[in-house]
Amino acid sequence: MSLIGITLATIKYIKVDIEEIKYLSDNQAEVSLNIVIPSIEKFDEKRYEERLSEAFKSKIGYTIEEIKNRDLTKSEIEKLLPVYMKITGEEIGKINHFTSLNETVKVNKSNNSQWEMEALGLF
Repeated sequence: MSLIGITLATIKYIKVDIEEIKYLSDNQAEVSLNIVIPSIEKFDEKRYEERLSEAFKSKIGYTIEEIKNRDLTKSEIEKLLPVYMKITGEEIGKINHFTSLNETVKVNKSNNSQWEMEALGLF
């Protein structure tokens, strides 16, 4: 499973709480976050691969193992991507164990008075 697939499919299951805001200036602050995400180590990789393989075979006629040994066409990728995201999301939704991460990020006020977060080094 790719990191991008996990990340995109996991987004709707992430919970972010602001724990503290420490203003450094009128235009900069440090924000302490508590981020709760599904524990990927509880992911049933075997069931996931079986479901994907069946769905891929149904959509384009190739299993995951067969796909690994060939170059997919753009059309095949376009057919598989929605299936991949749907199944990945469903399997992540079955995880009932979560991991809590504490992160501090800097935010800066832009010229249009919007607060913008600097890069978050989670992924």
